Amino acid sequence: MWLKKAQEIMSNVATNYGLSRLRFGVTISIFGLGLSIYASSQFITREIISCSIFYIIVFLHGITMFGSSYVEEEQSFWYWATSAWLGCLLIKYSREKKMSKYLMFLGLVLVRTAMRWNQTGNKFAGQPDIAKSFLLKHYRMLWLLVMISYLWNLFSLQSQRHNYLQSTVFDIITILISSAALSLKIALIDEDSPEIISDSLRSIANLSLGLSTVFRVRLIFFIMSVLLYFTIRLRLKHKITSYQTAYIIHKILICILYTQSRVENIPLLLTFELLFMLLDKLNLSVIEVTITNILLQHTSFFALGGSNAISSIDLSNAYNGVDNFNVIVVGVLTFISNWAGPILWTSASNLMLLRIPRIRKRNIFLSHVALLTVFLTCSLSFTMVACILLRTHLFVWTVFSPKFLYSLAWSLGQHLCVNLVFGGLLYWVGTYN
Repeated sequence: MWLKKAQEIMSNVATNYGLSRLRFGVTISIFGLGLSIYASSQFITREIISCSIFYIIVFLHGITMFGSSYVEEEQSFWYWATSAWLGCLLIKYSREKKMSKYLMFLGLVLVRTAMRWNQTGNKFAGQPDIAKSFLLKHYRMLWLLVMISYLWNLFSLQSQRHNYLQSTVFDIITILISSAALSLKIALIDEDSPEIISDSLRSIANLSLGLSTVFRVRLIFFIMSVLLYFTIRLRLKHKITSYQTAYIIHKILICILYTQSRVENIPLLLTFELLFMLLDKLNLSVIEVTITNILLQHTSFFALGGSNAISSIDLSNAYNGVDNFNVIVVGVLTFISNWAGPILWTSASNLMLLRIPRIRKRNIFLSHVALLTVFLTCSLSFTMVACILLRTHLFVWTVFSPKFLYSLAWSLGQHLCVNLVFGGLLYWVGTYN
C-alpha cells in the first residue's frame, strides 16, 4: 500500500510541470530576442551575406532542439557548421591574399584534429580518439606536448616584455609562473593518475618544499593576480599599449585554463591558440568575428569532452586550492574546467575585435554582444519551446531537461559572466586611452 502511494506521488510530481513559468520564460526570451535583433539591425544592411549565414546557423541550431537524437549528438552540428564556415572564409580571403588560402587550410586541419581529440555524445561513445586511445597510452608523448604548451605560453608572454621598464623582473615572474604551474600540474596528476607519471616527472612533483598542494595552487593564483595587477597598473601609466595589456591578460588566462583542464586536453588548448593566431591574421569583420566566436565556443566545448549529459561534467579540477567545501568557489572552478574552450575563445575574439581599424571601432563591442545575444536568446527560446511541446516525450528527463540546464549555464555563466562581463572588461582594457 505504501509503495503504491509513493508511486502515485512520484508519478504526479514527475508530470507536474510549471507551465505558466515556462511560458513566462519563453515570453521573456522572445522579448530579449526582439531587442537584440533591433540592436544588431545595422549589420543586416551592411553585410548581407555574413548576416544571412549567421541567421541560417541560428535557425538550423534552433530546430535541432526538437529532436532527442540531435540534442544528444549536438556536437555533430557544430563540427559541420564550423568546417563549413572556415571553408567560406577560405574562399573569401584566398581571393584577397594568397597566403590566406594556406592559413585557412591549416586552420581546417587544426579543427579536424580537435574534432577527433575526445569522443563525445552517445552514438560513438567508446570509439577511439586521440586523448584516450593514444595520448594516455603514450604518456611520454602527452607530457612532451604539455611541456610544449607551457613553453609556448611562456614565450608568448615574454614577447611583450620589450616595453616594460623592468623587463628582467617581468621575465623572472613569467618563468616562475610557468615553471610553478607545470610543476603543480604534474603534482596534481601524480595524485589522481599516477600511472601516467614517469619517475623523472614524479621527482619534479615531489619538489614541493613541504608545501601542500592546496597552498601551491593558491600561491600560483596569487602570483598570476600580482602579474595581472602590475600589467593593468603599467597600462594606466601608459607604459604599455592597450593591445599588449589585453594580450598579456589573455596569456595569464591561458595559464589558468591549463591548470583547470584535464592534462590530456592541454595540447588541445594549444591547438585552439594556434587556430586563433591564424584567424587573427585575416582581419575579420565584426559579424565574421562573432560567427567565428559562436562556432568555436561550442566546437571547443564538445571537443574538450563536454556534452548535453549531466554525467559528462568534469569534477577532477573542481577542488584545486580548496581545503573546505565552498559551493561558490567549487562552482566557479567547475565552470572554468568545463567551459575552458568557450572562455578561451571569448578572450581570443576580443583580441580579434581589437585588430579592427580604429575608424571602424565605434560601438564594435556592443554590436558584437548584440549578435551574441541574438543567438543566445533564439537558442534559449527554441529549447524552452521544445521542453513545453515535448514534455510527454519518453526522454524528457534524460535528454531535454539536461539540455535546458546546460542552456541556463550557457546563458548565465558563459554569456552573462564571460561574454558580457569578462569580455567587456577585456575590451575596455584593450581600448583604454
